[in-house]
Amino acid sequence: TAGIVPTDPTSRFLLRSTATSGQPGQMNLIISPRLPDRIYTVKISPTLGSLATWTDLTTFTFSDNGNERTITDTTATGPRKFYQVQIVMP
Repeated sequence: TAGIVPTDPTSRFLLRSTATSGQPGQMNLIISPRLPDRIYTVKISPTLGSLATWTDLTTFTFSDNGNERTITDTTATGPRKFYQVQIVMP
């Protein structure tokens, strides 16, 4: 579903986060590969482990550049926030 080749050790799905330049309180999440026939949903939780409650990120913008997608969490405030990406094929 992620568009990687399981027999190729260099083929992997990447999620990285970076601060948004000049925008305090925002966070860029960069995912790759991004495939046009997939639906990507970012989920957030204030905790990890068995107590984690994952909900959809609803305050965001996104842009695509080739096989990369940058999702900007426009409300990345608070003491901590954890992210995960759900990928589905329609």
